[in-house]
Amino acid sequence: WTGYSRQVQPRLYEVSLNANNLRFTLLPEIRQSELQSDEAYVLDTGRQVFVWLGDEAPQHLIKSATIIANAYAGTHPADNINMYVTKQGLEPTDFTLMFDQWDPDMWKKIRDYEADRERELRDNEIDVDK
Repeated sequence: WTGYSRQVQPRLYEVSLNANNLRFTLLPEIRQSELQSDEAYVLDTGRQVFVWLGDEAPQHLIKSATIIANAYAGTHPADNINMYVTKQGLEPTDFTLMFDQWDPDMWKKIRDYEADRERELRDNEIDVDK
């Protein structure tokens, strides 16, 4: 690696792409809870770069995964970096190890909680017109 230290802190970026404007926003912490199902992210470990696509990410982000990877690679200081695209629920070990605590069921738990909460709210509605 020419001119690139191996002691690089991993970084997590949120990806936004609108009207052909691609932006990488550095997130302050690398936490699984930062990964939203309707978004795309870039995780840079220093040796590898992962483009992570949430299950509910918009089609324009999914279709642009290779463009996102290549655009980020163009900003990377390493001469040669391994790039990967991964989807929610299919994360490789090298990806999940970058997070302090990884729960493969986190998104299911969130969906279950939201469904239970919605059901509870529906069951406890009060009709004030009666």
